[in-house]
Amino acid sequence: MTQPLFPSSSLKDKFAALRADLLHEHGPQISTMRNYRFAIVQYEPAQEFALRGEVQRLGVELRKGGWFVLSISLRQILLD
Repeated sequence: MTQPLFPSSSLKDKFAALRADLLHEHGPQISTMRNYRFAIVQYEPAQEFALRGEVQRLGVELRKGGWFVLSISLRQILLD
């Protein structure tokens, strides 16, 4: 079996890195294009509920930091 090209980190590690970037004292560094502030986090299907918890916690922290946070249900968009 071969090793993955990019070693996987835990959801907690991924969200800790994202949180640190978004709440950085000089503003988010996630993208050089300020109009596209989003992140893609890969996860295993079995981690779905853990991921949802991390997203909720991050949303709360961002709101406390003065961010406007909007949740979008891609599932609902697909069904519509």
